[in-house]
Amino acid sequence: MVKTRLGVIELKKRTQRVWLNMKVSMQKRWLGIKKMASQIWRGTAPLLKGRYWIVYILSFILGFYLFGPSRGYEQLKQWRSDLNNRTGVESIEALKKEIDLLKKDLRKIQSTEIEKPNFNPEDFRSPLTGAVIKPFEWVNSGGSWKLHAGVDIAAPPGSKVLSAADGMVVNVDELIDGSFSVRIEHGNGWESRYSNLSRVTVQEGEKVIRGFVLGTSGVAGCASEEPSIHFAVYRDNQAVNPEELISGLSVSME
Repeated sequence: MVKTRLGVIELKKRTQRVWLNMKVSMQKRWLGIKKMASQIWRGTAPLLKGRYWIVYILSFILGFYLFGPSRGYEQLKQWRSDLNNRTGVESIEALKKEIDLLKKDLRKIQSTEIEKPNFNPEDFRSPLTGAVIKPFEWVNSGGSWKLHAGVDIAAPPGSKVLSAADGMVVNVDELIDGSFSVRIEHGNGWESRYSNLSRVTVQEGEKVIRGFVLGTSGVAGCASEEPSIHFAVYRDNQAVNPEELISGLSVSME
């Protein structure tokens, strides 16, 4: 019996020692956790100040956009993929289209800014020195009458052909026979036309003044074999006799 009681007492003592050791160990761990939590709090407390909340809010909004219902991150990846898949040829073509659009816009601006000059037909002068070999008249050709809408002025091949008045070159054409024609608008519906030129020195859209060299005469004429140029004047697309506008046209120009 004595041995039994001694065994029970010894078991109780061991149990108490084990419990005390566990209790001390748990207390040590709890103190360690409290100490760690205190250190974390001291380190993060400054970050909880009001001046940092703007950063937190913006970060939240950005995260919500990228990974929320709007799926912004997927959109960004798709946009980047489109950029990577775009070839150099496509980029050049797109750039060319943009340049063409800019040119069209520039031409529209220039056309709206250009005001038609207040032109006086008395400013017309002969385009070169020479005699009129075929006047402004109606001619019977093949049983039908046709208006020779201008005058043919004799000119040795290579003679300089001058602008009859200030204006703008609106048309330069190369004809079937290899010769050239030039059309100039002067304003108020007036325009002048020059044909049978072997060479031109102006281009469409170019402004010229009276006496400006448009080109040189050719070896053939309009209605005769004698070298000449054809000179015509129009008002609102109606032919006007140049000899009625330019005094001494058959003699010389001023």
